[in-house]
Amino acid sequence: MLTTSVTLVRDTGHHPAEPRPFMKIKPVDHRVRILRDGFTIGDSTDAVRPLEVGTGFDAPVFYLPKADATPRLAPSNRTSHCSLKGEAPALDLRDESGRVIVTDIAWGCTAPHDFASALSDRVGFLAGEVTAEEMAQ
Repeated sequence: MLTTSVTLVRDTGHHPAEPRPFMKIKPVDHRVRILRDGFTIGDSTDAVRPLEVGTGFDAPVFYLPKADATPRLAPSNRTSHCSLKGEAPALDLRDESGRVIVTDIAWGCTAPHDFASALSDRVGFLAGEVTAEEMAQ
């Protein structure tokens, strides 16, 4: 008989239906600036970074309070679902006239799972589409 054991890591979030992927949300002790093509689209001293392990290690992503992200982020036509974070509507980056410059560059955490509540009302930026800078405060 084959048995499977799952080791849960202290202070991490695990989805009840999928216990192997896990996430620990850590505050960032530095100022974080998010850039796209040299333009600042997010700047915060209150960022967090979820450390996620699923089938591999996920790319690090910074989550900034919505108030610290550019108002030029607007809802996309897409929504993603993460077993660790919950539903997350995608966000497009728009120019001054409202035209989409980059689709799905970020996502909002409007209704995260209880164990991911630290991501509530934050914006996560797609690692491959932006440059993130951490600076001493």
